Amino acid sequence: MKGEFTKKGLMAAEELLMAEYIACRKAQTYANTLTDIELSELFYSLAERHKKRFNDLLDILAKE
Repeated sequence: MKGEFTKKGLMAAEELLMAEYIACRKAQTYANTLTDIELSELFYSLAERHKKRFNDLLDILAKE
């Protein structure tokens, strides 16, 4: 997979990585502070999905 990303593409991927990280942290914060169990579980689920996308993207970039 080496050499498939342009510098611009890598910069865009880096921005996506940061956006997923921030979204994950926000969802985790909401999950931990909400008193409504259903909403807390929803935000925990959202945090896990953002975490998975973050890790998947990180794996792709690590191969680069």
